[in-house]
Amino acid sequence: MHRCTAATAEARTAATLSRRAVGKGAAALLGALFAGVSHAQYVGPTGLSLRTVKQLTEHGRDDEPARLRGRILSHDGGDHYTFADDTGRVMVEIDAHLFPPGTPIDDKRLVEITGELDRGFRSVKFDVKSMELVKASRSAALPETSTASHPAAARAKR
Repeated sequence: MHRCTAATAEARTAATLSRRAVGKGAAALLGALFAGVSHAQYVGPTGLSLRTVKQLTEHGRDDEPARLRGRILSHDGGDHYTFADDTGRVMVEIDAHLFPPGTPIDDKRLVEITGELDRGFRSVKFDVKSMELVKASRSAALPETSTASHPAAARAKR
């Protein structure tokens, strides 16, 4: 049987506090070392084919990975948003760190999101794991009514 004296108890308490202080100091040191490290993100092609909201919500399985292209229509509070493409809408969950820093995103900005379907008992939502801005193509940057497609220009060519 081991006897615990007041001196032994004090020594154990001091040793425990010392280990905790070293642990906190080490954690602070590691945090300081990695604070300046930039996180890289892969932006190349992915093995996931592009799906539509309608395909995913009607036929997708729970936890199925997918890639969607469309627009974020509204911020519904917290990290919940409404996302839409030409086929429908779905609630999405996007963590704040996934938004590109310094780039405002509105309901007109085309984005591509990758994540997984979260099919609940009465709800369907999409849990976003990554988000990319879709670069506007040259044709998308042109006005909808260019002179080539304008009715007056067509009549002038006749």
